[in-house]
Formats: sequence, C-alpha cells, structure tokens
Amino acid sequence: MRRVIFGLGSIVATPIASLPLVVGQRLPDIVKQLASLCEKMQSERIKVVKDNEEYCDKEEQKRKNGDNSDESEGDGFEDDDGEDEEATGDNSDDENAILQKISKARQNMKNGGTAAAQEEEDDYDDEDDSDYEFMGGDLAIYDSALDNVDELLFVKDQFERLNVHDSNLALQLLGGMSPEEQAKFSEVMRTAQELKDREEVVRKRCDLIDKVDTTPK
Repeated sequence: MRRVIFGLGSIVATPIASLPLVVGQRLPDIVKQLASLCEKMQSERIKVVKDNEEYCDKEEQKRKNGDNSDESEGDGFEDDDGEDEEATGDNSDDENAILQKISKARQNMKNGGTAAAQEEEDDYDDEDDSDYEFMGGDLAIYDSALDNVDELLFVKDQFERLNVHDSNLALQLLGGMSPEEQAKFSEVMRTAQELKDREEVVRKRCDLIDKVDTTPK
C-alpha cells in the first residue's frame, strides 16, 4: 500500500503537460483512489500506535509498582483444578503476541516505515502482483530514499505545492470525490504530522522500556 501511495502521489505532483493524455484525463479518479489509500493507511497506523501505547502504559505501570518481571500475572489464588494457571497461560500468550507485534512495529519505524505498512507487506503475496516478475522479483529489491519519508506527509506536501501553484487545478482534481470524501481526506492530511509525532513518542517509550529490560541487574 505504501509504495502505491508514493506512486500515485508522484503522478499528482507531475505537471499535466508531462503526463500521457489518458493519465491526465483520469487524474480525478487517481486522486480519489489516493485519498482512499491514505485513509486506510492512517487507520492502520492508528490501530498500531494505540496497541503500542497500551503496551507502554502496561509496562510503565509494572515498573511504577516495582514489578520488573515480564512473567504472567495471576490473581494470586489457585484452585484445585489449576484454572488460575490456565488463565495465566492465556494471558502470557496474549502478551507474547502483543510484544511480537510491537517489536515488529518498532523495528519498522526505526527503518523509516510504519507498522501498518509492514503488516500490509507481510500479508501481501508478491505472486499476485503483475509487476513483480516483470520488475525482476526479489532481485529488484533495493534501498530507497523513500524509506525515510512518511507517506502521508509526502502526499500532504504534494497537494500543498499544487494548491500554491494552481489552486483551480487542485480543486479540479478533488472533484472526483463527494463532499464527505473530501472532508475525510482533508482531515487525514491535517492530522498527518500529529500522527507521525505520536508514533515517535511511542517509539521512544518502547526504546526506553527495552533499554530497562536489557540493563544488567
């Protein structure tokens, strides 16, 4: 999803005179698709950052209470059937799943991407991509300067530039969307920097938790 957002955003940033005629004619549809992808990306990123925040809140509360252990917590009582032990095991599984998700999200953020984008790529089957084999499959993978660029801020920047240079064209390109869709897209763009800042705060909190966990006792 992330690479598609960059691709469509780059098309919007290209002067119409430099685009093939058929592409120029379809720009409102392209912008509508771009807006939809941005909304989905923001939604996924918000879900992940909320999970990260809940994880950090839980770990920080443990430390505040003087509990530095990552072991599962029971209710302090154990009946003859071992139900408390079974419940504790379930909680441990849940915590491990969350920790794995947070670890993956945090690593992806360090690499300049987003957890949502990483999840999308994990679920994506390259064989379903018609361009995959044409572009050389795994041999086409390489480091990109876009790895360190936030996709939502990239799109926001392109539209701000377009609005400055040709506000009428900017309005025309948004014409393919309903007023409700335009309002949603505008809100995604307005809060893009806020989301990035929120992710950065969580990343630092997670790093601090990891640092405490790895500090020799």
